[in-house]
Amino acid sequence: PHITRLLDAGHADDGTPWLAMDWVDGSDLLQWAQQAGLDTRARLQLFLQVADAVAHAHSRLVLHRDLKPANILVTSDGRVQLLDFGIAKLLQPDGAGAPDTALTQAAGRVLTTAYAAPEQVRGDLLTPAADVYALGVVLFELLTGQRPYRGNLSSAAQLAQAVEAADVRRPSSVCPHWPRALRVDLDAVLGKALQHAPEARYASARELADDLRRHLAGQPVLAQPPHAAYLLRKALQRHRVAAAGVAATLAALLAGAKFRGEFEERL
Repeated sequence: PHITRLLDAGHADDGTPWLAMDWVDGSDLLQWAQQAGLDTRARLQLFLQVADAVAHAHSRLVLHRDLKPANILVTSDGRVQLLDFGIAKLLQPDGAGAPDTALTQAAGRVLTTAYAAPEQVRGDLLTPAADVYALGVVLFELLTGQRPYRGNLSSAAQLAQAVEAADVRRPSSVCPHWPRALRVDLDAVLGKALQHAPEARYASARELADDLRRHLAGQPVLAQPPHAAYLLRKALQRHRVAAAGVAATLAALLAGAKFRGEFEERL
């Protein structure tokens, strides 16, 4: 439901390939989130629609290759629509990369540098990890209002160099006001999605979405090493009422014991 329907395809008289899709009356992802005044949690929930759409495409062996806010529209009722599969390619049945089709060969190495994975900038064979990286860039920008790359990238060449090096920041460095739980989880999730090496990223858009759902549910995210302190903090967050009750009971018992001791001393 979050992928815009493809209605027809063909070639114009001059040989230019075209695609006809449903008309989507909406704003791009970043603009819609800004206009709606969404908080961080609501932005994550909105992004999950995007990740689910990409995961569905991957399950049908389709690699989008041009994920960016301009290709993700949101309707007035908050429904995401992913569109523009013009440079998409089919994957092999095992999910591995595949050579370019005649369509994409004719189009050349078309990409949007700011959202492309390092291997896409280099012109290497692509796998679903390339779309995972692009999703990471989109999510970083959706949450922080900035792209993840360091430095003042004033030229296309500097941007391409930063992308190829995957020289990215932690989102919490842009949003230091985030509470600790948010900083820890989202730094880990985006850090994994934006890894330089494809094999170090989430294996699929579904895995990325699942980790974000764990965060929203107060569960430990898999991108974060399972340290005892982290797991305990997560458990306390999920069971705040019970933890508060235990703490209050313990405080009452300690206060009662202290009062009893003082009373006995006076006797």
